[in-house]
Amino acid sequence: MKALMIHVEKAVRPLRITQGQRTAIREELYGHLLGIYEEELAASGNQQQAIDAAIKRFGAADEISQKLRETMPWYSAILSRVPWFSRIRSWPESHWRIAWRGWMTGILCWVPLGITWCSLLVFRDRITALKAITLWFLFACLSIVYLVPFVGMVGSLHGMYGLTRSIRRAIYFGLAGCLGQFLIYGLIRWFVRPNMPLAVFTLPVLIPLFTGLLCSTSGFKRLIAGDAEKDQRLAEWEQLTLEE
Repeated sequence: MKALMIHVEKAVRPLRITQGQRTAIREELYGHLLGIYEEELAASGNQQQAIDAAIKRFGAADEISQKLRETMPWYSAILSRVPWFSRIRSWPESHWRIAWRGWMTGILCWVPLGITWCSLLVFRDRITALKAITLWFLFACLSIVYLVPFVGMVGSLHGMYGLTRSIRRAIYFGLAGCLGQFLIYGLIRWFVRPNMPLAVFTLPVLIPLFTGLLCSTSGFKRLIAGDAEKDQRLAEWEQLTLEE
């Protein structure tokens, strides 16, 4: 029922909460409102009257929104600013956007952890300050070199994340990931750790193979199918026009 969904969305959309919280609250409120609507429909037999009566019984959207805001944990507003947990506004979400959200969230963790780790290496005279800065930057680059091919391969093999199903494209993403990782490891060995074991250079080949095998498992296929259903439902909510 679109009218009921719009009323629920008017209450939920203004909240500064994570995407997971938003989804759970939407479905809970919608289920409650739908139950009221069914009661009114059984009593009146008129669909429009039942909708109006259900919305009136349910309460004004701004009042519900205020009550929800008062019950939210204090950290919800903070997490809602983190890219991975923030509200998604574009549908279908591209694999580039998904990788960007994952990378930006990872960087938020890598800034304090990476700086602390590199500072300890410098303090213990393991590497120079310039090498520590270079190492921090290269590891930050390595994460995006992992994420983009991984999301691209999954999307290409399963027809997800704005990509059509294509084994050839999945292979291209895998090769691009290999080349990017070879480059990053080469730069680390050249500028930071000349004695880095050569066995590390097998990782760029193993990771795409592991990704391909993972995507072929039944459990992963079920996970992807579940994500597709959630994305479709989420798109229905986000694309509602609240002025109606």
